[in-house]
This record gives sequence, structure tokens and C-alpha cells, in this order.
Amino acid sequence: MPFFDSGSVTLHYLDQGAGPAVVLLHAMASHLRHSWVDTGWVETLCSAHRVVAMDCRGHGLSAKSEDPDFYTADKMADDAARLLDHLSIRRALVAGYSMGACVALNMAIRHGERLRAMVIGGVSSRAYKVPPPQELARLVEILRAEDLSSYTDKAALFMRSLCLKNGNDPKALAAFSLHRRPDVEQSQLAAIRAPVLIAAGTRDAIVEGVEELAASIPGARVITLEGRTHLDALADPHFRRAAAGFFASAPA
Repeated sequence: MPFFDSGSVTLHYLDQGAGPAVVLLHAMASHLRHSWVDTGWVETLCSAHRVVAMDCRGHGLSAKSEDPDFYTADKMADDAARLLDHLSIRRALVAGYSMGACVALNMAIRHGERLRAMVIGGVSSRAYKVPPPQELARLVEILRAEDLSSYTDKAALFMRSLCLKNGNDPKALAAFSLHRRPDVEQSQLAAIRAPVLIAAGTRDAIVEGVEELAASIPGARVITLEGRTHLDALADPHFRRAAAGFFASAPA
């Protein structure tokens, strides 16, 4: 299992296949295997690409902390750029989902010269908005709780359940949830020059404002994933095929 050092933080990654490099950035409470291997993305993209996926800090086999400052948006974007440095990859295609999409957007702003094209999903105008404080407080409380018997918030309880199912640390994800927001500023998105494809499930109740996000990024395109929710969009073969085709047409 390969690891690399990102500013004294040890992060786990996958490096498989040959060809133009694609970097995959997973969702919150997930990890590279759950988001990208189990859903068939690595297998699909490996037919024509060198596929690199990272366990983002606080997730999977990568380093974790209960300090919210460990998870700033800039540090997570810089992790992806340092992975490219570690593998001697000058420029790459990037795909990110949900949390990973926010990391990809910030990477495009901070390290735009490293991106050839970007595919993101499970993301919307929430990327540049601060979550409602009560919603965030409930999530953090449930992630930190020792006894869940008095809690009824289904969304937060599900997030904790998903975290544990994927072998993640709920207290580390509570700290991640408290990192400073927004992940990007809406005004910064106009500086993105790489081609961008945005995917959204028609039954994704978490994502709102996809068209607003797309309008903020020059030339961004949107595709819809019929019947897909936030949880099963990555498993949609149409999403994988659309990403592969988009990457195939990306400028060198």
C-alpha cells in the first residue's frame, strides 16, 4: 500500500494503469476504494489512463486528527497537488465527488496549471456557501456522541453509520466538519480555465444550485443522472462513460 508525505502528513494513495493521468478525489465519510474502486471507476478509466486516487486526510488509511485546522480546504487541495509532485505528474485530469468535488474546485483555483480537465458530481452552490449552523452542530454532536439513543436526526445518523461502515473515525470527521468555510469563493470560479463537466442526480436531495455553480465556471457543462441520489450517483455507468468521454476529448 503506497503512502506519501504531504507537508508532514502521511497520506495513502492508489496508482494503477498507464496513459494520461487521472486523479480521483472521494466523498466525505468514504475513501478511495469505496468511492472509486467498488463503483467501477478505476476499472473503467484504467483502460486508457494512469489512475491515481487518494485517501483524503482524515479518511481511509491516511492520517487523521481531531483538530479542525488539520482539514482546511487549502491543505486538502495542496495534498492533491503534492501527490502529483510525488508521482512526477506535471498535469492531470481530475474527478471529484461531493467533498472531493470541493477539493477539486479549490485545486483548480490554487493549482490551475496542473489541471487538464475536471469532472465533478454531487456538488452545487453549497461549495461556496456556509452550511446552516444548526445542521452542522447536529452532525458534529452525533459524530462525537458515545450514546446515540436520544438522537433522531436521520441524515446525521446515516452519516455516522456510513463513516463507521467505511472504517473511518467519527471524531476525525467531526473535526473535518468544523473546518473553516466556504471551501471556495464564488468569485474565484471565474478564473478556472480547464474544461469542467458537472454531474447531478435527479433525485439528489443534498445538491441544490447546480446551474448556479455551472454559470460561475466559464464553459462548464452539466449532465443529469436520471433517478440517481447522492449516494448512488457514482455507481451510474452513464456517469463513468460520460467522464471517460470528456477526458478523452480534453486538450493536452
